[in-house]
Amino acid sequence: MKVNVDGEIKNIHTLWREGSNVRLIDQRILPHKFEILILKDHRDTAEAIKIMILRGAGAIGVAAGYGMTQAALEAKDLTLNEFE
Repeated sequence: MKVNVDGEIKNIHTLWREGSNVRLIDQRILPHKFEILILKDHRDTAEAIKIMILRGAGAIGVAAGYGMTQAALEAKDLTLNEFE
C-alpha cells in the first residue's frame, strides 16, 4: 500500500509479523491519520479482527493466521494440563 507519511510516499504492507508481534495499519482512522499498531499476543490480534481495525478478507485471513502463530508460540512451553 502506498501511503503518504509526513509528505513522503512510502510503500508499506497492511500487516506483517516481527518476531512474536503482529504490526498493522489501523484502517479505522484512514485516510485522516496513519498509525501502525503492535499486537503483542493472539488475544490482541483476535480483538483487532473483531473490532475491524483491519478490513478485507485477505487481510483478515492473514491476521488470523498470524494470531494462530502467536498462540502456538505462546503455548510452546506449556504442559498439557496448562494448555487445556
